[in-house]
Amino acid sequence: MDVAASVIAVIDISAKIFELCQTYFSEVKEARKDIQRLRDGVTSLQDVMTDVRDLAEDSNLSGRSVFSRLNQHDGPVQQCERDLRRLLVQLEPGEGEGKMRRFGLRAFKWPFSSKDVDKRLQIINEHKATFTLALTSDNLALTRSIKDDIARLGDGLADVQIEQRTLAMGEKQQKIRHWLSSPDPSSNHNAACKSRQPTTGEWFLKSSEFEEWKMTSRSFLWLYGIPGCGKSVLCSTVLEKVKSQYKSNPTVAIAYFYFDFNDTEKQRHDKFTHSLIEQLAWQSTKALAYLESLFSRYQDGKQQPTQDALEVALQQMLNEFGETFIILDALDECKEREELLSLLQNLTSWGAGNLHVLATSRRERDIEETLESLTTSEICLQSALVDNDIRTHLSERLQNDPKLKRWPANVRGEIKDTLMEGAQGMFRWVVCQLDMLRKCLKVDALRKALKSLPNTLDETYARMLLSIDEDYSQDAFRILQWLVYSARPLRIEEMVEVIAIDTEESRFNPENRLPDPRDLLTICSSLVTTISVTTEGNDGASNETTELRLAHFSVKEYLISDRIRTGTAFQYDIQSRGEEEIAQSCVTYLLHFQSGVLTLRNLDTFPLALYAAEYWCRHFRAMKDSDQATKLGMQLFQGDAFINWIRLWDLDEPWRGSDISGDATNFAPPLYYASHQGLFKLVSLLLEKGADVNAQGGYYGNALQAASAEGHEAIVALLLEKGADVNAQDGYHDSALEAALVEGHETIAALLLEKGADVNTQGGYGSALQAALVMGHEAIVAL
Repeated sequence: MDVAASVIAVIDISAKIFELCQTYFSEVKEARKDIQRLRDGVTSLQDVMTDVRDLAEDSNLSGRSVFSRLNQHDGPVQQCERDLRRLLVQLEPGEGEGKMRRFGLRAFKWPFSSKDVDKRLQIINEHKATFTLALTSDNLALTRSIKDDIARLGDGLADVQIEQRTLAMGEKQQKIRHWLSSPDPSSNHNAACKSRQPTTGEWFLKSSEFEEWKMTSRSFLWLYGIPGCGKSVLCSTVLEKVKSQYKSNPTVAIAYFYFDFNDTEKQRHDKFTHSLIEQLAWQSTKALAYLESLFSRYQDGKQQPTQDALEVALQQMLNEFGETFIILDALDECKEREELLSLLQNLTSWGAGNLHVLATSRRERDIEETLESLTTSEICLQSALVDNDIRTHLSERLQNDPKLKRWPANVRGEIKDTLMEGAQGMFRWVVCQLDMLRKCLKVDALRKALKSLPNTLDETYARMLLSIDEDYSQDAFRILQWLVYSARPLRIEEMVEVIAIDTEESRFNPENRLPDPRDLLTICSSLVTTISVTTEGNDGASNETTELRLAHFSVKEYLISDRIRTGTAFQYDIQSRGEEEIAQSCVTYLLHFQSGVLTLRNLDTFPLALYAAEYWCRHFRAMKDSDQATKLGMQLFQGDAFINWIRLWDLDEPWRGSDISGDATNFAPPLYYASHQGLFKLVSLLLEKGADVNAQGGYYGNALQAASAEGHEAIVALLLEKGADVNAQDGYHDSALEAALVEGHETIAALLLEKGADVNTQGGYGSALQAALVMGHEAIVAL
């Protein structure tokens, strides 16, 4: 039998299994979750096999070696067919189809436990990974074949056909990238490279420690130093050197990550893991197959992988390379420090002799204690080591900066000598002093400034704040406040909108926008900077944006420290009302659309709309009680502003993006969204004003189920107190009790039971008791 016929046999068996699962799903309610998992797994395999069949039936491609290997005796196709036939027999109840027709499926039980389904899905996913690998590894040859076959048809037609086939091959990878949503570290790397001179870090590249790190198996090199000593720039130097040295070696993989205080996504250990996995996957077809298998195991991206599953995939990928270099910057800027250090311990414990890790950070106790047992070498970036790099940077700035190079050589020499004496190994300190010296117009003023330089970064930042023009001090305050507390990095055009919002008057005035967005840099001087970021849209197209960021981690530390409150720049203490100010600004901005001014045509003219819609609830939850913010929140839940908010960011379907023309009749009532987001004060006020506590609508079905699923215990208690039906059935989880159990909120489940929730209510897992058993909540079962 040729390969196409063999594959068709597998597809036919898959179709029969799918039909059986469909019948079970409609008739056996207590096992629907497991039935759906198995059904989706078989469907996913069937999709891959259909791709194999299509290629195998192409007479120009079917003779290639990949197909003969698949169809050899007891090869992948035969093994897959055998396993599927066994599964088919297990699914056919009793004496087969005849008995099913006579008595109906209600007379038979679903034959598998959840663990049985897990085992069968593992087998299915292993087969799927094999065939996916075959398709992926053959893509290069396929592309060449396409080019050869259609070259004679003319360049125009050839380009179209190549593009169509390439798009088809990349569609799944695009879905996987969207599923991982890993942050892109290249923006940090590019920014660090811009600050680097050709000879920066040369001392390190010539060191024995660097050579030993590259050549020694299972090596771990830790570079640590004080704030502002140039760790990130040195990290970029190392990465460029490694890439240059090994770029022509296909057995070597290189991955990197910059933890970043400016970006919450780059402060999470799981997102770091996502990034490593994605980088490794695109460097090897075998590594990519592991990622595609992981994607399939989690319902083709419908579910998120556990950290354990990610680490298993990462370990498998590392074993596919002859050598792997992982370069990490600023471990101390990761908010999930304990989890990150545990992951690094796991990385080194896997025993991969081909792994080389280099990490930079400050010398902080928890990092030092963990890395002590992991590192093979460590270097303190003290003044003597980085002085040459600082001197090189100074020379370059004095020679090329338009406002510094105008001074005579002897004056430039004074600047260089004075700054080298005060640097004490701090790149950041030198950069700040140069930026301040650029403002001097006369040599007397310059020499006076050199004689009164601040000794520390704190003193430097205080002087910068106090030198801000009084007319723009409030704007500077708001800019810095948003940069510290925003939920994600802000584009420069978004920040222009921020300073056009008057929170005291609760009004957004477009006339107060800065005509030139780059004036934001003028207002805040060296405290902020811009960075170019390339993002990928849903259509796969690349978009170039400019983000405004705090210039250095030490700036943020100073702004939220106790030191600023007791120092000369105390008026820039942004911490006390940071979250409240941003929450009010977001809601004020959304209220600008109360009259329905937001349309698909003018959405681009309101750059802050998407941020405000997505994150106002987050800032509202984080702030302290505020009557003004609460009043604004209640206004938002009325009229066109509420409708436009959901159109911009539907909490139930955030992956769909904005739908400005969305039908408002499909939206849930305000109480549902307030309960969903955990906005206790607003829920209470909505109920006082007569909101129907049992109103239906939304993904979860009603307010009680939304609060139960999202883990908002106080709101669950309030809704029950106000008469919410504890046994109402609707929505994704069917009941509030199942929602709490499935999402792991045991205290809420206990509260619902106390208030009369029926444990026998049927849902997707059968009864609530079965849901508790499936999810492993033994404490609830005992209740």
